[in-house]
Amino acid sequence: MGLTKQHEALLVAGLYLAILWFWTLPLQENPLPYGEVDAASHYAVAEYTTSSDRSITTLPYYIDVRYGDDNKFKEHTLWYPPPFHTALAMAAVFGGNIELSIFILNAILCSLVVLGVYFLMRSLYGFEVGFVSAALVGFSLRDALVFMWGQWPERFGFAFLPLILYCFYHYASSHLDGNRKPIYAYLLGLLLAANLFIHPMTFFHSVAALLFVGIFLLIKERRIFFHMADVGIALVIFVLLISVFPFQTMNVLAQTSDVNDPAAIGDWSRLFSWYRTPETDVGAPAAYYSYSAMVAPLWTALFVASGILFLLLKRDRKAMVMLGWLVSLYVMLHLDIFGIGRGHRSLSATAHIFFPLMVLGALFLASFVPENQKNLARRWAPWVLGLIVLFFIVPPVYSALSTAYQGAGRITPEQFELSVWMRDLPPKERLFHAGSLSLAKTRWLSMAGRHYVLNQGFEQGNFEYVILDASDAAKLGNQQFVQALQQQAQLFANVTPTYQKGLIWVYQTGRG
Repeated sequence: MGLTKQHEALLVAGLYLAILWFWTLPLQENPLPYGEVDAASHYAVAEYTTSSDRSITTLPYYIDVRYGDDNKFKEHTLWYPPPFHTALAMAAVFGGNIELSIFILNAILCSLVVLGVYFLMRSLYGFEVGFVSAALVGFSLRDALVFMWGQWPERFGFAFLPLILYCFYHYASSHLDGNRKPIYAYLLGLLLAANLFIHPMTFFHSVAALLFVGIFLLIKERRIFFHMADVGIALVIFVLLISVFPFQTMNVLAQTSDVNDPAAIGDWSRLFSWYRTPETDVGAPAAYYSYSAMVAPLWTALFVASGILFLLLKRDRKAMVMLGWLVSLYVMLHLDIFGIGRGHRSLSATAHIFFPLMVLGALFLASFVPENQKNLARRWAPWVLGLIVLFFIVPPVYSALSTAYQGAGRITPEQFELSVWMRDLPPKERLFHAGSLSLAKTRWLSMAGRHYVLNQGFEQGNFEYVILDASDAAKLGNQQFVQALQQQAQLFANVTPTYQKGLIWVYQTGRG
């Protein structure tokens, strides 16, 4: 007796809640903000939107001085369309605790790719394949790391790709079968616009996937699989929606090529590998480019290859969807050969296709068992593979999330209290952060405090306040550094601190 749709829904809901619990591990012991500089920027836009009680397009000074030229079409304007940050701000309003609410909703949005993969794979290959694929994607270490570092809209944006393919497949199939369902075309236009709103790079991933799936489907069927009226209406929906935010939409068109690894340009040998570690430092550890470290143990590549072979042998419409998705990701990973694209960012989408291929590979290999056991083997193969792979991939994900940005690795309670005090300073006053452990730490102080904070260029004196912060050094037990800062404080021996709490002093310099 098979599962009912209600039972399937309950199981998927339970799976997603379990994955969400994992993705909120960094908040469970410490609710303060965390992440790298990208996380600080997205938090800042959401937090400022909350305090302004409206969506914003014009950037406040402290954000503008850092990101004012990120919008190439109109400087000093928000570089992403407002919906993502406005949603986070609404969560902050309804949730009460601004920081915790922003980060919880962000965890929900960034993990929605799990449900996107489930819906597509469930539609193509049934509940078992969909459920196991989604479970594996939910414990992708590379996804978890990028989420923790702060590429929030990118994580959310990739959730749209499987949903877009879902709509495309059902529309094309209904047209080819003589039972046209234009609603799927209209949903496609809506989802593509929403995808562009969230993150342009993931939008281009979706467009590339549609292009290659469409080409493969056209080659297979040898006839048109769409009606021009449906395509026209879908395009109208898409254009009308993206015109709501013209400055941000035009920014996508105005962006110049941005390649993180110039050495990759013209290196055609890269076509014979899935992806190579960039020669230029892009801020990610070497393990980030490793299949065995980021996806699953190396032996699972056999199942990925088996899944690809299964699709090549089947060559049905479902196979065209999966193969088109795979080829599109390969192309996106190699655009830097031509001087465009950001391959290392595209690499974070690998697990979304590799894990489903892995599960399909298990199904394919199960077809070689004796005939009298074949049905049983095919039914249980996804579950057995899924459990074995989870045994290997869950511990590192748990370790990464549960220990994320501990201690001085994130903004501390003392520093966050300082940032709240900073909000009452005149908006364009600048501060110098002496004692900063990293650019990210200073950026968090700046964005949470709604002021421009420097951690370099003390000699130039382009600031009105100096923050002497020995709190991180004390937590790390670096007494020598603490003493050095205390000696630096002697420069202000005859000046009363504007702010002092614990091992943090703020002095007004009269400079700037």
